[in-house]
Amino acid sequence: MQENVGNVERWGRAALGSVLIAGSIRAIMRKRPTAAAALGATGAVLLESAITRVCALNALLGIGTRVGPSGQQQRTPALGSHRDFAHHWSSLSAVPSRAERPL
Repeated sequence: MQENVGNVERWGRAALGSVLIAGSIRAIMRKRPTAAAALGATGAVLLESAITRVCALNALLGIGTRVGPSGQQQRTPALGSHRDFAHHWSSLSAVPSRAERPL
């Protein structure tokens, strides 16, 4: 995947991810396993996207905050319209669409 996380967003993700992981450690000490798992997983995902500079959700939505060598913000191609978005997700679904269902 193409890098789509810029410097400001990267530092924000790293800071928030670190805070969430610290919160998960605190939740473990207070014997709250569900909160610890949720905070830890969210923090880990944010830290991973800060380190690799790739965010799958940004790529899906066509958001690119990374600045290229020319100083221009790099744009990732977005899904063209809501119909393209719906078609993309329906092709991933195991449930057939109305048009594909037998009468």
